[in-house]
Amino acid sequence: MSGAGAGIGEEICYQLNELGVILVCVDVDGEAARRTAAAINRGDRHSGVPKGTAFAFECDVSDKEQVGRVMQKEFRARAGTGSTTLP
Repeated sequence: MSGAGAGIGEEICYQLNELGVILVCVDVDGEAARRTAAAINRGDRHSGVPKGTAFAFECDVSDKEQVGRVMQKEFRARAGTGSTTLP
């Protein structure tokens, strides 16, 4: 989910988490993306965020090369996925 660090993107992450989706939180502000993912990974009873699974990545999604590097290097390494292709 791009824009996962704040606002609508962050809220969508929380909503998808409630549906059991494993999330990839992406934001140009890496620290903000990490905060969103951390809230999901630990769950927060007081704010109503259920415990789930989320990964965080700092990335400017308007930069295709940066997206490619994140997908090929970091996402595969941390999320343990198979091949990933970009258009």
